[in-house]
Amino acid sequence: MISKEAALELILENTREIEEVERISIEEALGRVLAEDQIAPFPMPPFNNSAMDGYAVISDDTKGASEENPAALHLLGEVKAGDVKKLRITRGNALRIMTGAMVPEGADAVVMQEYTREENGKVLIFKEVVRGENVREKGEEIKSGEVILKRGKEIRAYEIGLLAAFGIERVPVFRNPRVSIIVTGNELYEGDGEPPTGMIRDSNSKMLRQEL
Repeated sequence: MISKEAALELILENTREIEEVERISIEEALGRVLAEDQIAPFPMPPFNNSAMDGYAVISDDTKGASEENPAALHLLGEVKAGDVKKLRITRGNALRIMTGAMVPEGADAVVMQEYTREENGKVLIFKEVVRGENVREKGEEIKSGEVILKRGKEIRAYEIGLLAAFGIERVPVFRNPRVSIIVTGNELYEGDGEPPTGMIRDSNSKMLRQEL
């Protein structure tokens, strides 16, 4: 009988680094290890989008806006998350916008709906906003070409979600190690029927295989 430490040292001395690589679906990749860096093929967010429900505006149109002196902007319509139509606003106009929706061309800020009121085809703005306020800019989180996952990273649920967000459906991973289980002991019985007196059935190897 040798110690656990001696057994581990013996195993490591006879183990080589795995170099074989296979490409698999991300849905099969849980617990696997990446064999190559993964690169963002496009920026995230991929377009300027609203961080709030509110109104897309040109920030200069809100200068000096307050409860006592609201800015009144002509309401052009509404843009929802997922809308693909390209809209544009000009000075004196605003668009109702939902969280995650693409910020229309010309707009450079979003006023939170809590500081607004619609009235007779216009939206009254009760709070001044600055350029970029409540807007998630294109590439703000991750830039195109940036390494999103490094070689050697274990793939968990988070990593699968990140890869899916970038449309990466297959990834290169290292081959899983091959493991053998060897049980020893003169008392172990592998045959059919009842074991002879003084022997017991092998249960450990069957249990350990379930962990592989």
